[in-house]
Amino acid sequence: MSGMEDLMTYQRQTEALKQIAGRTGWDQETVMPRGAAPQRAEEMAAIEAVLHARRTSSELGDLLAAATPATDADAAQLRLIRRSYDRSTRIPADLAAKLAHLTSLAQGIWADARASGDFAGFAPTLTEIVALTREKAAALTEGGDLYDALLEDYEPGISEAEIAHLFSAL
Repeated sequence: MSGMEDLMTYQRQTEALKQIAGRTGWDQETVMPRGAAPQRAEEMAAIEAVLHARRTSSELGDLLAAATPATDADAAQLRLIRRSYDRSTRIPADLAAKLAHLTSLAQGIWADARASGDFAGFAPTLTEIVALTREKAAALTEGGDLYDALLEDYEPGISEAEIAHLFSAL
């Protein structure tokens, strides 16, 4: 196999695990019994720990270094995988697992609070999520704007200032 093929094999396995995590999250939001939330949070943290380890492994770093794109599509895939690797390596593994655990638990807490109109019951959990998300942003930003660091996951290459300018024009 070529370096690019090896990289893509590794990436397909990582993406398969990501899809399992996604289906687990879907199950949590649709058919999972409420009482299973603490166990599901443990499961989500565990799969995130595995995913984070794969996304930051020295093996992946070596595969990225060895990969030589043969096509424009290969070059684009290589660029995106490298970008993900670079961002993932900035986030501590324990932080990634804590966020996965807490956001999984938060789903049920939020659903109960929303159903009963009790935002105060959800506020402490939301406060924890915001604090952990700020930690993640600080790890990603390297001294820049925290919001821009998080925005990069959804709109790569654009800043809050540019979005504000777009909205002001509307």
